[in-house]
Amino acid sequence: MSDEEGEEGLVRDILERGNLTKAEIKEELKGRGISFVKKYDRKYSALVAVSVAVWLLPTLAEFSGLSALEDLAQMTRIRFPMPVLVITAVLFLAALVLEVKVVSTRRRLGGLDAHESLVIVREGPYAVIRHPGYLAEVVYFTLLPVVVSEWIGFTVLAIFHIAIIVISFSYLVRVEDDFNVTKWGDEYRRYKNELPAINFLSWLRKIIRR
Repeated sequence: MSDEEGEEGLVRDILERGNLTKAEIKEELKGRGISFVKKYDRKYSALVAVSVAVWLLPTLAEFSGLSALEDLAQMTRIRFPMPVLVITAVLFLAALVLEVKVVSTRRRLGGLDAHESLVIVREGPYAVIRHPGYLAEVVYFTLLPVVVSEWIGFTVLAIFHIAIIVISFSYLVRVEDDFNVTKWGDEYRRYKNELPAINFLSWLRKIIRR
């Protein structure tokens, strides 16, 4: 998609019609097919579901007792020391808290999902990074296999799951930025230049320098 300065967003004319309700604006977006969820997010949600299923295969094989799955049930388990489990549990809970904050901010500012929101969300976590929801999701999806490893064995398939999550969300960040530039135009370009995608440490360094 073109990222040249001056390209107008697809929703500008909708937002300039100040007499529309939120429901009417959402209907306009739907009628024009301006939906990140429909175009990308659902596909990657399915991919995440598949990677989770792959991670769970050895444990399911163990409890099923099926001889055909015996090799999976016998896969080597990796055990983590207690300090690692405690740290990952704390980070996992922090990611869940961030996700709750992201969702509440989206709903308050117009829309059940930021991809279909009526404004560019700049408050709360969105004042620090552009994609706080993705940051939260990539953290708790990758840490979950470690957090529950005492009950659900951590094998090489868990590592496969983590790799799929990291690669998928890295790609989603890029394509959503492209989508938002097409949707919002120069307004999103300015927001994109102001804040990092998910690296909040970059934002923190900028604040300290100021």
